Amino acid sequence: MSDLAWNLTLDSNPAARNLPAAVRLAELACELTGHQRPEALGALAAACGESGQPERARSLAIAAIRIADATSQRPVAAELRSRLQKYVVGVPSTATSEPGNQ
Repeated sequence: MSDLAWNLTLDSNPAARNLPAAVRLAELACELTGHQRPEALGALAAACGESGQPERARSLAIAAIRIADATSQRPVAAELRSRLQKYVVGVPSTATSEPGNQ
């Protein structure tokens, strides 16, 4: 579910993006995983960041990083940190890769 949210958020074809659906799917993925999967939180952060919700994106990214660090998911944490920097300065995520799928 979070993979589909990533695709709807960051597809290289702008016509294939659907940010409202991406947010809904990522929120559902977070709910179903008890907000404990960094990939789901990262997907929601990206969807929020692209949807003009940078504060929510930053908060979600920080939560995802904490979980990734606590569970020794170093590559995921590194990608999320990179995204977090973009949320801080307001750069869109559209051209970056999905955490966990490098």
